[in-house]
Amino acid sequence: MTIEINCDMGEGFGLYTMGDDSGLMEFISVANVACGFHASDPQIMLKTVTLAKQHQVKVGAHPSYPDKQGFGRRYIAISMEELRADLIYQVGALKGFLDTLDMPLNHIKPHGALYGRAAVDKDTANVLCDVALEFNVPLYGLAGTVHEEVYRGRGVKFIGEFYADLDYNDQGELIITKSHEPLDAHAVKSKIEQAITQGTTLSVNGKDIPIVASSICVHSDTPNAIDVARAVQQAVAQFQASS
Repeated sequence: MTIEINCDMGEGFGLYTMGDDSGLMEFISVANVACGFHASDPQIMLKTVTLAKQHQVKVGAHPSYPDKQGFGRRYIAISMEELRADLIYQVGALKGFLDTLDMPLNHIKPHGALYGRAAVDKDTANVLCDVALEFNVPLYGLAGTVHEEVYRGRGVKFIGEFYADLDYNDQGELIITKSHEPLDAHAVKSKIEQAITQGTTLSVNGKDIPIVASSICVHSDTPNAIDVARAVQQAVAQFQASS
């Protein structure tokens, strides 16, 4: 089994920097690039896509609710028609940059609160499917949730992912935080080793939770994101070598 490492990135804005995207590129295989609604701007999008091409990293769209002030981590009550238009706008913008560099759009992965909403709300998940089918790309999400149920049911390729730098509750639901704290890289490596060898992770209360780890996500805005990404890469490389 091949396990990829994906990273949410390109999340600065103007003169503001969020994460060391250049430093992270050597540890990942897939970049989820912000499309302007929670972070990023045209120059940052082009810079991030260019970096990805230089490092042979695949690029997917990381669209959000229109929520720059809340970094896309707040639920925004909009109609499904508006959401569909917002998604087409964001994905289309990123695809424009990819086209100029002769790179394909690899996938769509919703960001923050939109990701969480689609994990429990079929209408939201179906809108994401509509857009993924328009662009003919897979969707990333959480196995065992509405993500997987709706995406597979609509004939959209589903890529289940596991989060290296976020916690899970006892029900196996992802705990999406508004900000990320530094993490112990050794603990992250152990967490990934358990996930890919045993198919489980520990909840915040110490309960074993079944998970899918075909793609492992790290966040560029974790304070020590490079240490985290390096630890994930080491765990994955050891697993691949022994498989």
